[in-house]
Amino acid sequence: MCSKMYRAKIKGHSFIIYCVVLLVFLHNWCFGELSFDSTEHIRQSIKHIRDDVLGVSTFQQHISDSANFQTVSLDSRTIVTDVADSISVKFRDRADAVLRLQKEIRAGYVAKSWKLWNKCCEIPEPGPSDLKVNHGTLCSIESLTASKKDQTPTNNFLRAAQRNKDLHPGLKWQYFGSEFGVFTQFPASHISSCNSSYDNRYRPWYVQASTPKPKDVIIAIDVSGSMIINNRIGAAIDAATTVLNTLS
Repeated sequence: MCSKMYRAKIKGHSFIIYCVVLLVFLHNWCFGELSFDSTEHIRQSIKHIRDDVLGVSTFQQHISDSANFQTVSLDSRTIVTDVADSISVKFRDRADAVLRLQKEIRAGYVAKSWKLWNKCCEIPEPGPSDLKVNHGTLCSIESLTASKKDQTPTNNFLRAAQRNKDLHPGLKWQYFGSEFGVFTQFPASHISSCNSSYDNRYRPWYVQASTPKPKDVIIAIDVSGSMIINNRIGAAIDAATTVLNTLS
């Protein structure tokens, strides 16, 4: 990096010097002053500009005196192993966090234990000096076709999410999307509207988790004349597009 910057600086200085030489040459030529005696004058002028004005020689000497270049032998195998181990630890930490949440969700389903949280849209909008999120609670987003809206995670899920945050500060969002179209997130944060079209069941992450094995999908759309009524064909196309967007 330093060598590239140094070369760029020298090239810039060289360009300026060439311009000065050209100007001096044109001046002497135009006024008939160009002679063999002028060569020494031009040389001294260039040296003055280079050393006294631009400080090129001083800069070069500074680099030569202060630069400390060393030859270091690198063990590529060790470096690759260390990087692979670091990445593996990150993946294991995230996997442990997900399993911790999964454990509480399963326990809630088995015990049929739920807790109704505030909707994210009902959380007061934070002011300019307020925190944008609340790590002390959860909130939910209900799709327009959601059912069993009360079947959302319990306080145990909240505590698991809080523990994940403490263990892994890099985790920003943790959430659970139910089969009934209710999305519960941690930390809680305000959203602008309760009439959101968001539905976790159509998100790629939900589809991939619920149907991990590849499947063949056939979409059939009725194109008869009756589909013109109330723009049924438009609604059918939108539905088909939504399904296609969930495919990986």
